[in-house]
Amino acid sequence: MGNLVADPEVRFTSESLAVAKFRLVTDTPVKKDGEWSTEPEYHYVVAFGRTAELCKEYLSKGSRVDIEGRLKTSSWDDKDSGKKLYRTEIIVNDDGLYLLDKPSKGDGANAESAKTKK
Repeated sequence: MGNLVADPEVRFTSESLAVAKFRLVTDTPVKKDGEWSTEPEYHYVVAFGRTAELCKEYLSKGSRVDIEGRLKTSSWDDKDSGKKLYRTEIIVNDDGLYLLDKPSKGDGANAESAKTKK
């Protein structure tokens, strides 16, 4: 559960499949010098199909969401340094996106209708 860092980026494959990518920030509780506080942790999120279309329609920077999905780690070689780099992404389940913000007037959205369904 967290907030979007920026508006989702939505593109379409050559087969017209929607793909949404965005970053999510969550707060991780930490104890420093006997005091509890939170530290931000950033996550890369990818959604496909109808879920991606819902991201485009209902999400924007700051939106609060709950995500259910699986982790996928990719690697590549950096073209400048030659070092191997890694990125772990959350791949959203088909029914794993839940909007937690109240709808703004006129958008007709609510947490139940924006919940993805097959």
